[in-house]
Amino acid sequence: GQLDALVARALDQAPSLAAAEARLRQARAGARASRAALLPVLGASALYVHADLPDQALGGTNGNVELYSLGFDAQWEADLWGGKRAEAGKAEAEAGVAAARLADLRVSLSAEVTRAYVGLRAREASLGLVGRRLEAERALVSLARLRLSGGTGTRQELSGAEARVARSEAERAALAADAAVLRDMLAVL
Repeated sequence: GQLDALVARALDQAPSLAAAEARLRQARAGARASRAALLPVLGASALYVHADLPDQALGGTNGNVELYSLGFDAQWEADLWGGKRAEAGKAEAEAGVAAARLADLRVSLSAEVTRAYVGLRAREASLGLVGRRLEAERALVSLARLRLSGGTGTRQELSGAEARVARSEAERAALAADAAVLRDMLAVL
């Protein structure tokens, strides 16, 4: 539902995740480069030169000269002491660490979004309950006033009812502030 959509949006748009994904790609590229260093390097080259020189420049009658050259090169450095293999293993391990950090970051972000969302829904539910309780307490204040004016109630009953209304209003304000903070947190996440 809505929580799933919020978590998906957070995972898609989180700049820290984008940075972690970039570090993972970099680590994987380093691992590929380290593995490639263990393999032979092959190279090929080709050269063609055509020169149109003045007649009789080379002692012949035609001044056209064409040169061709083809080459093939192979090199391989033996890893006698295992340094390149160790470097490749280290690069693989670094890529694994980067992948684990990315997964950890994704789980942490999902947990934070879920915590904020559940907290927000709990505050909203509490706000509804406090609102209903506040209505009842205000009705009790009205009754206490009527009883006091009718001579069957006391000033102490009225003061107690007014104090309960004040506590409920303060509780409602605190819950509303908490809900606003959680909404802001969700927006940031």
